[in-house]
Parts: sequence; C-alpha cells; structure tokens
Amino acid sequence: MLVHNCNKNQGIYVFNDLTKPGHVYVGKTNDFNVRLAKHIQLGRLADKADAICVHVCGDDTELRITEHIFKDQFQKMGIKLSSGIEGYGRNLYNARKYAVQLELPFEK
Repeated sequence: MLVHNCNKNQGIYVFNDLTKPGHVYVGKTNDFNVRLAKHIQLGRLADKADAICVHVCGDDTELRITEHIFKDQFQKMGIKLSSGIEGYGRNLYNARKYAVQLELPFEK
C-alpha cells in the first residue's frame, strides 16, 4: 500500500448550509480548522464534526480544480449549492482536461 501525506491541513469541505436549508456548501481551504471556525461564526455550520473534509495535496490550482469537480458533480446529482461554481476553478479544470486530451503539458 502506498501512502502519501503532504503534511498540509488543506482540502475540500462539504456541509449542509444552516443559513440556506436544502443547500450544501462546498469550499476549499488551506487550513480546515480556521475555515470551518469561520463558517461556525457565520452561522452556516453548527460544529466542525458536521463537515466532511477531503484532504488534497498540492497548490492552490489543485484545490480550485478539486473544488470545481466536487461542485460540478453535486450539481449533476441535483444537489443545490449555496456556494456556486467559480469561473476560475472551472477554467483551470477545462484547461487541464484539454491538455490531457491532447497530451500537452498543463500550464497554470
């Protein structure tokens, strides 16, 4: 079994948005504790344990692309998002997908 740990407390998080019943909040962060505490302060989240956190290694581009993939898939499943799809993440995702299809190097 191969295990990789980049020792970063970053990734994508998902929770039911208390300020918009029936909607799910999907976000990215480079520090789960700080970001989830902010959502608790804003009344969107009751407790950190109520969020699903997915660790993502890499830079901001990796976070943005992964966030886009989560949001896009949730929307395709009919899940309402309180945090809409961001154009920058979508554009990075599409550029990477296009580069892979053409077997080109992906440039950020």
